[in-house]
Amino acid sequence: MRASVTASLAAILVQLPLFAALCLLPRMVMGGVDSDALVFYVAAVSIVAAATVLLVGLPVFALLRGSGRMNAKTVALAGLSIGAFPVAVMGWPYHGLYSGYSSSGAWFGHAVDFYRNGSPTLYAWLDYLLCMARLGLQGMLGALVFYWVWRRLG
Repeated sequence: MRASVTASLAAILVQLPLFAALCLLPRMVMGGVDSDALVFYVAAVSIVAAATVLLVGLPVFALLRGSGRMNAKTVALAGLSIGAFPVAVMGWPYHGLYSGYSSSGAWFGHAVDFYRNGSPTLYAWLDYLLCMARLGLQGMLGALVFYWVWRRLG
């Protein structure tokens, strides 16, 4: 029990520096992040990480452990899947969502169109894949940190 609690805390805490490196650092280089936004990001990442670890990660851990299939590879794959799945479902760039809808934004410092006349552009798809990769990486790292701490204490 102690090992699972400590491993859960480690999996949650590792998300803050990873989020800073993957998401905040590029924003800071391109123009900065104000202190109010920083407080929001820290709180949001902590809350989402805690909820994910407690509501999804621990049950998956119990399933892997109970089935005798728990190893670094399965834990990493589970973490990647848990992290990427919500974005894969909710962030899918829909075609023809709203006729005439257009959206543009910055893509690594360049102004680009994400949607043109209701259809996603290449940049919408690239942004979708990048977001899935970032959150999948966060999930995988959290799962591997959990597994490493749990094995050391268990």
